[in-house]
Amino acid sequence: FPYSGALTVAVNASEVIDEFDMKFVEWIEKSGGLATFYVLSNNLSKSLTYLRKLQEKGHEIGYMADNFEGFKGQPSSTQSKRLKNMQQEFHNSGLSRGGNLGFYAPMESQDKTTIELANQLGFTHAVAFMDATDGRLPVIVPRSGESAGTQKPLVFLPRTQSGPEDLMGEGDPEDGLKQYLAEFESSVAMGGLSLIRFPNQSLLTDEQTKAVFDQIKRHSSHMWQASNGAVARWWRESEQIRIDMDTIEGK
Repeated sequence: FPYSGALTVAVNASEVIDEFDMKFVEWIEKSGGLATFYVLSNNLSKSLTYLRKLQEKGHEIGYMADNFEGFKGQPSSTQSKRLKNMQQEFHNSGLSRGGNLGFYAPMESQDKTTIELANQLGFTHAVAFMDATDGRLPVIVPRSGESAGTQKPLVFLPRTQSGPEDLMGEGDPEDGLKQYLAEFESSVAMGGLSLIRFPNQSLLTDEQTKAVFDQIKRHSSHMWQASNGAVARWWRESEQIRIDMDTIEGK
């Protein structure tokens, strides 16, 4: 693999996708990257035109939830109903293209039940919240329930740093942006996966957005920029190659 690490951009689309988001996507594309937009199913009908344009441009669509409400602490029956209804609405829209998508819970509000259900329902990957893992590499999670033995394993993607707007919202925006840029440099130096989160309808100014994506572009020669789904597929295939090699070598 010719890169020292991978960089992905996750856009948490709690609002309707519109022309404003398409302009933000131009910044991502100029840096050489692709984004994964995690979307609420109750916004699909209002966002459909722009979501299809995003797919046509090579960007990825993923599941967030049915509505902007966390899953953590809800009964299994409630979570299951919500996730299945969301999955069906994506299928009906045609955005899932006959398959399953990746998953990023709203407000990162999920628990063991949420991940177990995502696994059973065949979601392709899931994004971990900040404190869920100390590692910087994806984790393979064997399928369970009805998906056991019938689908490729779930890939758990670690989120190891805060996004710019997360830090800028904690105090002085200028200090927050400087902190983000410094954390990004540290993340790149450590290798592994750097997963950057943005909200849709970003409130960053053009100057702030330029600073963020100019920095990403400077590292493009040694960072693989891809969608979360592409990273998950690569990790899954690489893990299978490793298992096959171990089998051949009798380990």
